[in-house]
Amino acid sequence: MAKKKDEKDVLVVRDEKTGEISVVAGLNADGTPKRTPAKAENAQSFLQFDRQGDVLDNFFKNFFRQCKEPSRFGFYRIAADQVDSMLGVMKDLLQHPYQNKQILAPHKIDTFPYQQQVQEEMAAQKTEKQEPQKQENMEQQKEQQESPQQTQGRQGYQPINESKINWQELEDRWGVKRDDLEKSGDLTKMLHYGKSDLVKVKPTFGGESFELDARLSFKKDGEGNVSLVPHFIRKEQKLDEYKEHKFSDDDRKNLRETGNLGRVVDIEDRETGEIIPSYISID
Repeated sequence: MAKKKDEKDVLVVRDEKTGEISVVAGLNADGTPKRTPAKAENAQSFLQFDRQGDVLDNFFKNFFRQCKEPSRFGFYRIAADQVDSMLGVMKDLLQHPYQNKQILAPHKIDTFPYQQQVQEEMAAQKTEKQEPQKQENMEQQKEQQESPQQTQGRQGYQPINESKINWQELEDRWGVKRDDLEKSGDLTKMLHYGKSDLVKVKPTFGGESFELDARLSFKKDGEGNVSLVPHFIRKEQKLDEYKEHKFSDDDRKNLRETGNLGRVVDIEDRETGEIIPSYISID
């Protein structure tokens, strides 16, 4: 059994175009068999193939992958330990391969299975390479079908960077709290350049705090800083009093029709207690 495992073959190759007969010594870069003259004295250059190994399989796979004219070469095997006695006989037989076909049959290597396997592997590799390209082409085609605005928006769109928002300032100035906006879902809309639903804001002007209804949005300046923009809802104003000065029916009529009170009234400054003559009008 050990002897069989060590059995090796060499390949005799016939160039079907020229009729030249050689022994395989390896594989050239272009996939053609590297050949050495079929003489016993060149035995050390002959490439030997272990019958139990995969060297022969690898040789023919590489041959069919790289050689542009694989059908040009015919391959025949002889035992490596019989080169001295068989090589001359094989050369004579291969001078007329068709006439000696039956005698050569046990030595001739059927290379078709190797060729078929390589063709299948190359076809599979080609398909694998084509799939990403096909997908890329489809995506490019889809992009071309989009309008320039859609393409620009998809490629360049960035939501508002929340780290640029000074929440403490917004709370002090407008009475707007981040947690309230997040709970209502308005924060997400605003970070994506939308407006909130109607919310209560409490701006402070001149020491006075007012509660107003407004929708809110964010606005970025040239440096990326973010400010709050309130969109106030116009309602009919309650013309009852101003800084504790009660309006009469005539006062309310004047304010609605002319936009001002039509007279000067005394208003007390809450912080200093000073009485200030004031002309009241609607902005």
